[in-house]
Amino acid sequence: MTTSGRPKSRLDLNILPQRHRPRRLTPEALLSWILLLALIGLLVPSWQWFARTTADYERTAQEGEALRGAIGLSGPASEALDALATQVEVEESRAAELEGAIGSLGIRRVVWSDVLPVIVTRAPEGITLAGIGDSGDSILLEGLASSETLPLAYAAALSAAGVFDLVQVDSIDRLTEEATSTPTPRASASATPQAPSPPPSRFAFTMTLVVGARGAP
Repeated sequence: MTTSGRPKSRLDLNILPQRHRPRRLTPEALLSWILLLALIGLLVPSWQWFARTTADYERTAQEGEALRGAIGLSGPASEALDALATQVEVEESRAAELEGAIGSLGIRRVVWSDVLPVIVTRAPEGITLAGIGDSGDSILLEGLASSETLPLAYAAALSAAGVFDLVQVDSIDRLTEEATSTPTPRASASATPQAPSPPPSRFAFTMTLVVGARGAP
């Protein structure tokens, strides 16, 4: 039993081992904690900056890989376009050469084996053919006639052959020929002067023939 006037006994903690004693916060320990918190506060922004830099680097690396891939794909395409442009230039050069060759040879639309016998056999006496040429489906005739009406008769004969769609006389021109000089005979009492005979008249004509279905391929 305890009496009411006796004070309560207190436990002296100094007799406890050091690890069981309550620790007191000294100024040195407080300063250390403050410095540690300040260092942590400085490291947090640095860590955030490092994380952002790492993410930017990874994104840049991915974009670089994509760009290199695009360059790798566009390289063969560019080479193909260059090869195609070169081929187009070669084909254009060949086309120009072929066009020049065709222009020099002419596109033949006239079957000469069908129309040439008609042109020759239908020419009346007194007609001399001087030139025959073709231009597309037309034939150009040049010739000489002993009279002005012979080219018209020749055109009528060609029209009656049924080979040409059109027979047209383009021109008839009279040719002037100088009279050939004859030596003057020796004067004699019985000789009578003779007048030189007039040269024969000749006419140059041109004619256009349009080939019909029988004379075209």
